Amino acid sequence: VRSWKYVAKMVTTINKYRHERRRMRPYTLTVFTLNLLLPTLYHAWSPSHIPSQLQRRRFFSTDNDPHATSSSPRSIIAIFSSSSSNNVAPQHIHHPTFESHPVKIETALTSSAPTPEAERALASLAATTLALLSGDEEAAETLSGDAAQKRELIHQTFTAYDVCESGTLDAEEARSLFIDLARSIITEIANSTSGGEVARSHAKRVLAQDEKGTNTIERIASKLLLMADTDVDGKISIIELANLFDVVRSAQAETTTGEVLQTFPQPLRALAGSLQLLPKKEGRNVTEAASKTSNYNVGVPGDDHTLRRVEIEKGLSIVGLGRSADASTYFLPEIGIVFDAGIHVKSIRPKTVLLTHGHRDHIGALPVHAQSGAKIMAPDAISPLVRRFLLAEAQLNYGDATQTDEETIAALGEFDVQGVRDLDEVMLPRECYMGSPTPLGVQVFKAPHKDGVPAVSYGLYRVKNRLKIEYQALPKNELGALIKNDVQITESYNDGIILYTGDTQIDLLRERWREILPKYKVVIHEVTFLGQPSTELDESTKLKGHTHYAQLHAWICAFPETTFVLVHWSLRYSRQDVLDFFDENYGGVPSNVVLWI
Repeated sequence: VRSWKYVAKMVTTINKYRHERRRMRPYTLTVFTLNLLLPTLYHAWSPSHIPSQLQRRRFFSTDNDPHATSSSPRSIIAIFSSSSSNNVAPQHIHHPTFESHPVKIETALTSSAPTPEAERALASLAATTLALLSGDEEAAETLSGDAAQKRELIHQTFTAYDVCESGTLDAEEARSLFIDLARSIITEIANSTSGGEVARSHAKRVLAQDEKGTNTIERIASKLLLMADTDVDGKISIIELANLFDVVRSAQAETTTGEVLQTFPQPLRALAGSLQLLPKKEGRNVTEAASKTSNYNVGVPGDDHTLRRVEIEKGLSIVGLGRSADASTYFLPEIGIVFDAGIHVKSIRPKTVLLTHGHRDHIGALPVHAQSGAKIMAPDAISPLVRRFLLAEAQLNYGDATQTDEETIAALGEFDVQGVRDLDEVMLPRECYMGSPTPLGVQVFKAPHKDGVPAVSYGLYRVKNRLKIEYQALPKNELGALIKNDVQITESYNDGIILYTGDTQIDLLRERWREILPKYKVVIHEVTFLGQPSTELDESTKLKGHTHYAQLHAWICAFPETTFVLVHWSLRYSRQDVLDFFDENYGGVPSNVVLWI
């Protein structure tokens, strides 16, 4: 039997009955061929080395698949297995029948369709593959039946596409098989309810594209071929086809509980991905996936960027974030105005940005606001730089380094940047705010910050009307008579809502308190440092252009009707540090103070 001369004689005898075999497909000859000729001729095994059925185990070489970790005990088709060493790569030898009776592959594949039995076998294999891709091994086992049925399914499918009867599917035969298998899988997905809606929609689109002549199905077929062709020779043996349906392998690593992990080889994962499927063994519960992230350094200055909110009057609140050298932004979302632009919040789109100075922790989000068409006010000395910054950022963002400023402006429109100076009072156009039935205006104060850093503070006010003082005591009938005689009995006045200092020294209040504290109900004032009052602390704070709390305390106590929102704490202080400072030094926090920490 081991002699090649005897094998050649045997093959000649088989070829004598070639046409009868193709017509009748007797099972005895099939079993004989598969058990004797295939191992002998295509894998360099002799029949003497074929073990008994009780001894057989599945053969799988991991040489060409780095993702295959070990052999599965659940062999789908044991009759095609060998006890040969995994270290010996299979050797494929062309069958003499193929050499003696060449067949034109293209003609054979297009002129003879698979038998109904083969079509049913292919459909069953498609359903089995889909079950495996969906991670349902139990369904896959049920679909493919017992060992004999699995063997017959593989054999029928393989024989139908082995048109040259060489015992090996060459490149064109394998291509035809896997295109048909891929098409069957996709059709199954499109018509089933087992997969997700995305998978069904994708399958329907692939089928529609296939009708238009695209090669989408062929690309999916290539993944099936990659998965089956374990020795990477471009051909498919019946053993390789059988192994395709036993793809779940035990990973070498074990979990902390000692459980052996089950994994899919990379080609199967790639195939599942191309079909918009997720094998259950490759996925995890959505809650578990979401819980993999956790809060990071909550309460740690510079790391915790949780937004704060405080209501300053009915229908008006401050929302924002503020730490020294980190990010400073204070939105008034109800009226569409923001002080500084250290960060942006997707749900809040301000119509006006009041920029106090040009430090990066105050302007980081300015391009986002500018892109949405917001009006930007900035110290007059830096307004040209602000415009240049916005142009450069736009050119970086849209990826054209060669674009000129003029071309950028032509494409995006001019930025609305307005320079402001000390003592300016600017009435905001109606399109630059929202939610206020009365006109809004902005008052500008020069802010003493660091030397060489132009900075301003902003006061926001409503323009209201009231009776002139000389008419306030008159009864209504007399007021009516005055109105009939065209006497102007009312006057407008500015009702201060809120003042924002930005980064500043205490000198702002020392020099301008009469213009600020009696007028504005709420003052957002920076307090960068804490400490015991001393000349050294005063000087170091002034040098850095900021304020320490002891400097502000007297003003807080002198104006109890004014709410002071204290912001811009140094990153050196934690929330608890700030609270401890007030407890230890003042026995608490003044009732008109909001600590923005």
